[in-house]
Amino acid sequence: MKMKERTEGGFTARSLFIGLIFCLILAIGTTYNLMVVHGSYMAIDFSAAAAIFLFFLLTFCINPPLGLLSSRLVLSPSELKVIYMMLVVACALPTMGMAAQILPILTSPFYYALPENSWAELIHPYIKPWLVPQSKTAIKYFYEGLPSWETGIPWGVWIRPLGMWATFLIALYLVMISISVILRKQWMEHERLVYPLAQLPIEMAERTIYRSGLMWLGFALAFIVSSINGLHHYLPIVPQVQLVRYIPIFRHTQTLIFRLSFPMLGFFYLVHLDVAFSFWFFNLLSLIVRGFMTYFGIRFTENLGIYGARSPLFAHLGMGAITVLVVMGFWNARRHLWNILRKAIWGARDVDDSDEILSYRAAFWILILALAYMGFWLNASGMLGW
Repeated sequence: MKMKERTEGGFTARSLFIGLIFCLILAIGTTYNLMVVHGSYMAIDFSAAAAIFLFFLLTFCINPPLGLLSSRLVLSPSELKVIYMMLVVACALPTMGMAAQILPILTSPFYYALPENSWAELIHPYIKPWLVPQSKTAIKYFYEGLPSWETGIPWGVWIRPLGMWATFLIALYLVMISISVILRKQWMEHERLVYPLAQLPIEMAERTIYRSGLMWLGFALAFIVSSINGLHHYLPIVPQVQLVRYIPIFRHTQTLIFRLSFPMLGFFYLVHLDVAFSFWFFNLLSLIVRGFMTYFGIRFTENLGIYGARSPLFAHLGMGAITVLVVMGFWNARRHLWNILRKAIWGARDVDDSDEILSYRAAFWILILALAYMGFWLNASGMLGW
């Protein structure tokens, strides 16, 4: 039975409701998967595996049967895209994206404070009371679990700090939304940038991808191999399919890794060839440079933390590269940004913003006010103004 095409906008009451339900499932499922089952990351920052999986269930397993019952029940492609956008945003919130980071950061200075490390004298005086829970008992319960004699979680001590952090995060999201509105036309219409991670859900919403036998062959290969390796993790008796090969180079000081990654294979299939070549070439070049540095005993002892490149040299090179990228991006967009400024301040009529989710004037002033609030918040938390 062929489903009837629908042309109304995607932002409807039911798309919002279904999106919220799926976001709740995503948040609970990914947290349980990571914290209890100790499985692979399904949602972490920009990784949207959980969103793709839930969207697959919706577009392939749920929506078609609804169309068989009634054409009014079936979700239109526009509604499906709205739901997917909600799921992608939700992927950045649970586990390592935010929730699994912010709660230990708020509590660890107190739970792990010992006479040996002197954290109570060195760190606690600089932490504002409104930033963290003000109960040592509640912090202990957070790490060790609620005792059997306690009847409920002490939510009260968490309301104030999480509420204050929520205002900062809301301002941060408003900044990102405003920047997206300001730069969307420059990126999509002037520079013609492609968005590989958006191509797959668009095909899934239109259901064209499900008619390809070659797609199902690739899906079966990745699904079977990944499932076997997943079962091997929990049941060692299940044989493992080796997808990684290591070749030692530079007298065993560096390792050349050959890994068959199905997600990366799909991603690089969708990007431009010059972008894929750049990733490959500079990754190989950095490996060679690290090998020569190790071989000749060249070391950098600067500690830049656990995030970023393993070597401080490449961390600084990466910061320099992203700085040049941002500066050149703004330089290329200078005429577009000037038009937005004219529209936001002087109301220029020759600048069209009818295709944006916000007017340029609203995006500009939301950006300014949200940045001002973030600066005020950080200064009140103890960060120096400069």
